[in-house]
Amino acid sequence: MEARAPLDLIALAARFPLDEITHVELCSRLATELGGGAPLLHDPEQLVPKPRPGTRPLFRAADLVVRIFCVGEAISIPLLHGTFRAATHPLVRGVLGQIVKDEAAHGEFGFMFLDWAADRLTRSDRCLLGEIATETIDALVSGWKRAQRRPDLDSQSAAVHALGWMDTDAYFSLAQTSLQKCVVDRLRERGILARA
Repeated sequence: MEARAPLDLIALAARFPLDEITHVELCSRLATELGGGAPLLHDPEQLVPKPRPGTRPLFRAADLVVRIFCVGEAISIPLLHGTFRAATHPLVRGVLGQIVKDEAAHGEFGFMFLDWAADRLTRSDRCLLGEIATETIDALVSGWKRAQRRPDLDSQSAAVHALGWMDTDAYFSLAQTSLQKCVVDRLRERGILARA
């Protein structure tokens, strides 16, 4: 709102927190059906990096949009869709299917925002947004690198695949292709050069 985005863009973004709460509830109920969850401790202040201080509202919004939507949400959609396709249990497929359906709008939002803001962003803004996207991608990729191959799970029968577990190689292949196609290429189309 501070960035003076159009009302329809604001209204679209305003529904996302409710979607995310619904997704948490769906996953929580699924975990309960599977025997219960485990505590997940986090610092809410660390969930989203703080935008660079002293920047104008439009750039602060663009900073968050690039981090959360153009990288995080855009990459999550094909990965969630991959796990949905891999899942064989009807309850898991139902939960993942609903999440994939809702997330489609989340993944497009960032690029809709950048298209709206195109003539309001300077060359310097785009350069900084490229750095922000690269930093966000680096954190994502370093998490993938820490993930260890689990041949014991990759080779197991339908038990793990029922839950949407993808073979490690297939998951990372999908992740790498999706990162290029759904994030890096789409940002480049908008003059934001991110490195993966």
